[in-house]
Amino acid sequence: MNKIKTSTVVGTPTLDCWSQAQFFSSERGGVGIVVQVERKEGGELIDLVSIGSSIVEGAKEEMVTEEGVISGMGEGIKASLAMIKIEDERVKITGNGEIETYLVRGGKLAKLGEATELERGIVGKLIEGDTLIVMTMGVKELVGEEKLQELCRGGEEAAEAIAPQLHGKEDSSRAAGLMISYEREEKSGIGVIMARLTERPIRVRGWSEGPQKLNVGLAVFALIFLIIMVGLGLWKRQVKVRQEAYSAVKEQVEQQIGEARSVADLNPGRAEDLLNQAGEAAQGYTESQRREQEKTKGAELVRTVNEAKESIFKVNKTALTKTIELSVLASGLSSKTMMVDSVGTAMFPDTNNNRVVAMNIDDKSRIVIETGEIGKVKSLAVFDKKIYGLVDSGVAELNQDETKNKIVIEPDELWGNVVQVESYAGNLYLLDLGTSEIWKYPVITDGFGTRKRWLGPGIALDLSKVVQMRVTGDVWIITKSGKLERYSRGVPVKFTLEGVPGGEILDDPTALWVGETAVYIVEKGKARMIVLGLDGKYQAQYLNEELTKATDLVVYKNKAYVLIENEVKEFGL
Repeated sequence: MNKIKTSTVVGTPTLDCWSQAQFFSSERGGVGIVVQVERKEGGELIDLVSIGSSIVEGAKEEMVTEEGVISGMGEGIKASLAMIKIEDERVKITGNGEIETYLVRGGKLAKLGEATELERGIVGKLIEGDTLIVMTMGVKELVGEEKLQELCRGGEEAAEAIAPQLHGKEDSSRAAGLMISYEREEKSGIGVIMARLTERPIRVRGWSEGPQKLNVGLAVFALIFLIIMVGLGLWKRQVKVRQEAYSAVKEQVEQQIGEARSVADLNPGRAEDLLNQAGEAAQGYTESQRREQEKTKGAELVRTVNEAKESIFKVNKTALTKTIELSVLASGLSSKTMMVDSVGTAMFPDTNNNRVVAMNIDDKSRIVIETGEIGKVKSLAVFDKKIYGLVDSGVAELNQDETKNKIVIEPDELWGNVVQVESYAGNLYLLDLGTSEIWKYPVITDGFGTRKRWLGPGIALDLSKVVQMRVTGDVWIITKSGKLERYSRGVPVKFTLEGVPGGEILDDPTALWVGETAVYIVEKGKARMIVLGLDGKYQAQYLNEELTKATDLVVYKNKAYVLIENEVKEFGL
């Protein structure tokens, strides 16, 4: 039995042009179609989606009776179309207009033909590993001929490579392509025959073979020429045409959603491209319709795509619940940062007063740590039962008994602009934006040792745009430029974000938390919190417009707590 794999790339339709590519499988092969219909310059405004869809539906119906549609021409319309019929290893391509065909065999790319050759008919036999590529010339116009040929050499992966090149182009309505990869199951006793087949190239059949031979060829490959007349007669079939147009778009959307689900775990980038294509097709259909009924059906398709995105990419539209109101917790308390310890005590350095106010999330008990002459605390770090605060006079160890507060690290002459303190294994780490350094102070018996440069020898970084740092043994940072970076033992770790909807660059990240198994980042620009594995692979996201105002984040007992305008709000994970 022969195995055929297909993939498609399709642009976004406009009122002036509509393109499509599909393949309909059968037991011994199948029929493929690549079609482009566009309004001639100065021509009357025509429902191209309906006309193009009727051609595709006609091809599908004719396939059942082993016949196919080749081209459609009518007044006011310019059409390009190719039909591909595969039966066992035999293939025939017939068509006309702005269509190109390529064959990838043994890692080499060969151009089979375009308009003239297609009208005559291109016939041949496929062999193991062949990939047949049929596309409108609009693909080449958008991608560029040299780049297109380079991508096509990828064979069955061509669609995956071409799709991102079309995505986001101003007008991709003239672009559609079908990639067909052929695999043949070996059968005993025919090895020699198979070897001979590999020597038989695809050839172009000319008109010199005569009408009779051409008719025989058409019968063998079950292809006939139909004329699609556009005018008053077509418009009398409006209801049927509308149904066909909707069915074609619906089938494309469902096919792309299904493929996205199947590849999401292994190739999330491809899944996102497929869902974007489905969304553009649904949106394009909706915008091209004039009747409210069709617009409503199109809007439903758009919702279907959006729901698929939410399901596949684990998008949670979450509600935030107010847990702590700082001004109620302590009169005049105001803070933009917070910290939580291992037993759930959330701590807030007060920007108005010389104090730190804390509340246990579980039992709601409250404590106030007065800092007195030590001054206002800018950043907090916790290790075991000890609390450390970054103040103007260095780093202080804080205690509920104000008399026991003490400076444990004096300011150093090499400090620039130290903005954050973190603790891990008893050691303290200071983020210095002024000198682009991370200073480490190792814990010793009676306090802390001398300052050490944490970054490795020869490692020089620009840390001036760091938004926040977390230390878990490794150092994690988020930057104003939208990067999440990881460092281990003073050197960068090869680390990339994988499968994040929207791409690897974060959109205005404002808060970071690193747990035992996951990384949590608040993105102000997308009003969301994303969850990543420690390897950078995307896991989930939580959406809420209030997250655009979050200034800090902690995670405790499978709940996220965000600080928003002097209130702590929570949501479940």
